[in-house]
Amino acid sequence: MDRRIEAYEKVNELNSLMATFVQMENYIIHAHFTAQIPLNILCNKIRNCINDSLWLSNNTGNLLTEMNTFIINEFDNNIDPSWPQERANSKVRKVALEKFDEINSFKKKLKLSVTSGIKNLHEIDEFFEEQDKSDGFPIYGRTHSHKSDHENYE
Repeated sequence: MDRRIEAYEKVNELNSLMATFVQMENYIIHAHFTAQIPLNILCNKIRNCINDSLWLSNNTGNLLTEMNTFIINEFDNNIDPSWPQERANSKVRKVALEKFDEINSFKKKLKLSVTSGIKNLHEIDEFFEEQDKSDGFPIYGRTHSHKSDHENYE
């Protein structure tokens, strides 16, 4: 139970980071989407939470994986590593503004999932039954099934 509590505390901390906004020129964006360095800090927090996803509900773990994939697809894949820092930071802000609603949606879904997970922390047997039923994990809008990977290699 302690491991589950620690895992949910990490996710709650991540959600708190995502709830911080800053005023830029004429708009508001999430604070960790203002430049590459804060975005990298957020990504590391997401990955640390994913590392503990064994102790989280399937829904929470799936949301974390989906968020990580979203950031890779929408941010990392749109920034050339050879760009000067200011150009890269500008692109991060531009994408963050364009994807504001999607980022906010992840934050809200994650908060609901964490709240639900914390309410059910004491249900250890049900938790492990849920883990056994897991059929895959979402990849930014679609489901990836471990079974299909295995079948493709046989």
